[in-house]
Parts: sequence; structure tokens; C-alpha cells
Amino acid sequence: MKIQLDFDAKGKEILDCLLKKTDSKTYKDLFNCSLTLLDWAIKQRVEGRHLASVDENNQTYRELLMPAIEAAAQRHCEEPNENLAAV
Repeated sequence: MKIQLDFDAKGKEILDCLLKKTDSKTYKDLFNCSLTLLDWAIKQRVEGRHLASVDENNQTYRELLMPAIEAAAQRHCEEPNENLAAV
């Protein structure tokens, strides 16, 4: 499948920065990595886990609240036979 996406200058700047930070060779590699992370995050929420960044030095955490992840997890709860795709 081929998908075309249009980004403004700021969006392209963010993509290029992420490409360098992740050592991704192509935008396809970057998007595959992003989809893998999103798929994992949804699976965690479906299992009732919270997503967070932990600061072990200060013993604090910051929870990730992302409407798309919450919506996908809620939808899965309403339709439990739906399989989440592995990327």
C-alpha cells in the first residue's frame, strides 16, 4: 500500500529531526517505529496499564495522556474480539 502525507514546513522539520535522532534511514522506517510504539501503547492500555515516564532520581512520574490511545483502548473494551495488529 502506498500512502501520501502532506506536511507543512514545521512538520517536515520535526520529521527530519526525528529521522536523525532515531538513526532511521527512511521515513518508512521512522513511521514503522512510530506505529510499533503506538500499537504497544494501545495494548498496554487495553490491559489496564498506565503509560508513564519515570524519574527514578526524584521518584516521580509523568503519565502519558493521548486521546487516540484512550479511544483505541476504549473501543477494544467495547469490541473485545477485535485483534490489535502487530507491526
